[in-house]
Amino acid sequence: MSEALVNVKGMGLMRIAQQSQPQATAGIQSRVNKQNAFDDRVQGVLSGIGNQIADVAINDEGGLNNPAQLKAALDDKYKEVRAFGDAITQGLTPLQKAAFLTMGFDKIGDITGLAADAEMYFTDPESRTWANAALSGVGAVGSVATISPSVAAILPMVKRNAEALSDTAQAARRSDMGVGKSGRRVGTTGQYIGAPEGMNTPEALDAMRQDYMDQVVAGIDGRDWYFDSSKWIDEVSPDAMEQWTADSLAITSQGTGVDANLGFAVKGINQTAAGEAVDTGRFPDRASVQIDQARAGDRTGVGPKREPFADNLSMGWNPEMAKHPVHDIWQGRAFGYKHAPTKKYPEGKPWDAGFSAQQHAFMDEEMQYVVDNLNANKVGGHSDWDMANTQAAAWSGAKIRAGDIKPSEAASHYGTFAPKYEARATYEQAPGVGTGHLPGLAEENFDLRLNYENDPNASWKNNSGQDRLYSSAGMLNSPTNEMVGAYTPAGGTLEINPGKVAYPLTQTKGTITDSSGGLLLKADENLLNTIESSRAFIDTQNAGAWHRIIPASQVNAGEMSSAVVNLGRNPTPEEMAQFSAFADAKGMFAVDSGNGQIAMINDSYSDIGGSRTGTLMGKDLKGEFGKELAAIAPDATSIERAKIQSGYIDYQADLQNEVLPGFAGSGRATQRFLDQLENNPTIMKNIEPELRAKAGENFARDAARAAETGDPVREDVQRARQILRDEGLSGLKAALMRKELLPAVAAALVVPFLSESDDSPPEMI
Repeated sequence: MSEALVNVKGMGLMRIAQQSQPQATAGIQSRVNKQNAFDDRVQGVLSGIGNQIADVAINDEGGLNNPAQLKAALDDKYKEVRAFGDAITQGLTPLQKAAFLTMGFDKIGDITGLAADAEMYFTDPESRTWANAALSGVGAVGSVATISPSVAAILPMVKRNAEALSDTAQAARRSDMGVGKSGRRVGTTGQYIGAPEGMNTPEALDAMRQDYMDQVVAGIDGRDWYFDSSKWIDEVSPDAMEQWTADSLAITSQGTGVDANLGFAVKGINQTAAGEAVDTGRFPDRASVQIDQARAGDRTGVGPKREPFADNLSMGWNPEMAKHPVHDIWQGRAFGYKHAPTKKYPEGKPWDAGFSAQQHAFMDEEMQYVVDNLNANKVGGHSDWDMANTQAAAWSGAKIRAGDIKPSEAASHYGTFAPKYEARATYEQAPGVGTGHLPGLAEENFDLRLNYENDPNASWKNNSGQDRLYSSAGMLNSPTNEMVGAYTPAGGTLEINPGKVAYPLTQTKGTITDSSGGLLLKADENLLNTIESSRAFIDTQNAGAWHRIIPASQVNAGEMSSAVVNLGRNPTPEEMAQFSAFADAKGMFAVDSGNGQIAMINDSYSDIGGSRTGTLMGKDLKGEFGKELAAIAPDATSIERAKIQSGYIDYQADLQNEVLPGFAGSGRATQRFLDQLENNPTIMKNIEPELRAKAGENFARDAARAAETGDPVREDVQRARQILRDEGLSGLKAALMRKELLPAVAAALVVPFLSESDDSPPEMI
């Protein structure tokens, strides 16, 4: 009876008996079932098993295609698996080795689950962690507690071997990038190989080391730069996007400061989210391709300087990645690298180039010496110096020495600059006044409406505090904050409601001298408009809205026709009502940004706001206008003019018309919602699961309130939510085409308007 080794994706190598084709197929399915059961107990160890079997040469009839050729092709892989097994069981007796490699499996002759993990380790070096190795050893037993004492005694030895293998893999990666041992000195000159020019005596080497450590001390406030940056990346990145964010930042870091680097990364991330081609970075032809590759999990294009940078940025979710220091131009300057002297630079121009493999290796070796010295002497009171925080401190010290940053700026990481890139997407969940949906809610006091807003079963926030829609779209977004909403519908009265502010990171067109200066890029504007339109529809709002305060460095003073009140705290509902009344009288909108700022947005379409310029706003703030504004909140720290871009998606006419007698359920609001989404198919696809989920949550929440209080709900609103929940956007569109959103009560009202022909549909607006 012949056997073949078959590679099953997610499970490694399997022996398949060749008795018959049906038996072979059944054997594969049996193994899939076993592995699915194991995956339920140890979730995540063998990711993506499901029932998807790939890379198996099985024809449409269930038989193996050319088993002999398949076996030959997989023999080399099997040797790798055996080599891995030998590596992690080094030092074990034959009996101990057999116990470890076969534990948890019912037949000695099987290729164990370790083989599956081993394949993962060979093909994905980042998976070579002790946690994974331990789970490989546990296998299918399902619980560490079930391991026998004899096997438990083996695990520490396996741990040491696995860690050694991981270190070897890391070194191999560095070697593949051209980084190896520097060697020591050139015999004829004494020059240390890979060192700065003139480093040719032990005394010179000692002086270089001391100077480097002096810069570490000078920049010690920046030692946690990688940790803080990584924590921030984890905080703002959607689930499973953390590594791509770190890689995107690393790829676009070349030749940029931290602020500009963040902007380049945000631009590329949002272009991807909007379904546009990536075009970002100082060197977009190269960076854009590499960002796309990294998105697909291919990090080979990151390079010997940027890969360690990305790895260090990943320490928050994978500390084992932070193994190597980053050797950029500032690290080079900290070590004393300079260009050859010239007339202009008699002592040599400051280093601004890349590094050779030998230079990388020299700095790797010297960094280990420095780290050991810092820890031995507890420099700065710290005994936990490592490659990452040492290089971060030296980087800050070198920039301080060069006058590039102030000592107070040493700790400024990506999160420090994030507010500059944040749009403010303001929303309320209480249905709009005049929509006819839960009209009694508007009559309740603020605290009761706050309870409705904060219902944990219908929140727009995910478990990380981020906005569900912006995260599902693939955008970086800071945690959502509370705010006080002020809104006056056309022909209505002022509404003050509790609300929230989402903070998606966006990018602008940069510093431009014309009126488009600082305005959002097309991709970013599409994302904001589509998401806030969708949110307003799901929540039955009269409008969806967002705004972005444009940095003063990106606009001319004459364009700053709006203002920002820096309150430093959340306004009270009473204060927000005063800000709004003041704004209405001055041709403006008052918006609580949720971060201690009140945006006074100029309404350029109003009679007053239409003629307001930045120059006039500057004069107004110095006169009575400014005094009146300051009197609303005397503790405000400052009031500044600004250019503010805003978006407004108006549903009021659609919803108000729908509640006129005979016209509820017209579908106008639904059509507007679908039209906006269908203009952006990538965004639509990405956010649809969250839209469906939230529609279902709103349906249940509002039905429960109606049953408890008697406050009526709109039948068409609830029906649209129900269809979206159960059938998705395609189902909602189909229902709209069938006029299914027209509720029974409305149908009865429009019957008199039908023509005498039975074939004529009711007139819909």
